[in-house]
Amino acid sequence: NYLIKSIKSALNQNYKNKEIIFYDDSSTDDSFKKIYNFKKKNKLNFKLIVNQKKKKKNPIYNQINAIKNSISVSKGKYIFFLDSDDFFKKDKVTKVMKFFNKDKKKKLY
Repeated sequence: NYLIKSIKSALNQNYKNKEIIFYDDSSTDDSFKKIYNFKKKNKLNFKLIVNQKKKKKNPIYNQINAIKNSISVSKGKYIFFLDSDDFFKKDKVTKVMKFFNKDKKKKLY
């Protein structure tokens, strides 16, 4: 129900240097179809990854697998996670990047 609003919150960040990766873990609710159609209709540039086959029936393992696969295709130095029912405020990435830029030794926020 919140998928498009969630992806829009990532797309609408005021921080311009961003890469968005959408990972679908063989969902049964047409999530991939919704996001694919949204991307195509709006001519957006972000990556879509589909896990064709879940490895285990354990949801935690599948989530870890999704994170691992998404990170492996990412070109970014800093990574933000956003579930399909979560939202980012427009300046979230900017604020977090200021935190890291203020102290280069910090690795986690």
